[in-house]
Amino acid sequence: MLKNTVTYQLVDSPMLNQIFEEKWLKITQENGFAYVSKPFEELKASHVTRFLIKDHAGLFVGTLEFVKFNLGYSILNHYHDFTSHQEFMENKELTYELGKIGIDQEHRGRHLPKILELMSDFARAYEVKYYLGAMEGKLYRLLCKFGLSLEQLADEIINEKHSAVPMAFHMEKLQEDMKHNKFLQRLERKEKEMTHS
Repeated sequence: MLKNTVTYQLVDSPMLNQIFEEKWLKITQENGFAYVSKPFEELKASHVTRFLIKDHAGLFVGTLEFVKFNLGYSILNHYHDFTSHQEFMENKELTYELGKIGIDQEHRGRHLPKILELMSDFARAYEVKYYLGAMEGKLYRLLCKFGLSLEQLADEIINEKHSAVPMAFHMEKLQEDMKHNKFLQRLERKEKEMTHS
């Protein structure tokens, strides 16, 4: 189990889940995403693990959700047949879905290293080999532009308000990116400077 850090907070109570829901509702309204809410107890029973991302002052500024990959039902299969990929099927116990990745509008552009740190920490704690998702198109292109190793699994799906890219993070590649990516290193330095100022 992951412990809370200065970077993120495990959502382990109905009160924290309410904060998560409020943050995610705001993000969905800003971006035109569909908003779906579930009670905290139902989330726990469904093997959903949620985290709140913190800024340098300890305020909650974002969300990230991990869901154990479920072959029988996965919302991701609305975007692409992820079960058609042999590597995910052979490693289904080591595969998680990423969901509800969001940073408050006024904090965007500054907290990507924290999201990646949480993904990396969660992967180490739960032996995750793959993260799957239907990532918002702008975010996907931004991550690729900055040199992160993502695998696009199908064509981008575009509608009037937003787009989604069926994609996968291979954790070995992501952890290498985190060690050597100059853009991420610059963002981390800026965040440390803000923390110490």
